[in-house]
Amino acid sequence: MTLRYDGIYYNILTTAKVEITFKGSSYYEYDNEYTGKAEIPESVTYNGNTYSVTSIGDHAFSGCTGLTSITIPNSVTSIGGHAFFECTGLTSITISNSVTSIGEYAFSGCLTCSIALLDIVSCQIFRRNIMNIICGY
Repeated sequence: MTLRYDGIYYNILTTAKVEITFKGSSYYEYDNEYTGKAEIPESVTYNGNTYSVTSIGDHAFSGCTGLTSITIPNSVTSIGGHAFFECTGLTSITISNSVTSIGEYAFSGCLTCSIALLDIVSCQIFRRNIMNIICGY
């Protein structure tokens, strides 16, 4: 089941967890569904149930050229493949140290992006996705 909370779409994974997703049945169905500054909450409440936001799904923000900045909270442990693919307007990403998994090409096409890593996060996790932006590869 998909729900919408403060303009962001979520898939319910379990009775306690959700992941961020895209609007519609396919990621390419809607263009630029997220714009401006996005602050992902640690949890969302829907129909009286509170869910922890634990992941950003594959293609969740893909193609959102109007998205300018995003803050990823401590509750998120994984970022899916192509999650921010071609988010050409994205200039700032803040990632907490709780993120331990990032899918392929998660940040591909975010060439003007500055990324703030909170606490100690290994560059190895990000090497394939944002090579020269953080690690100089």
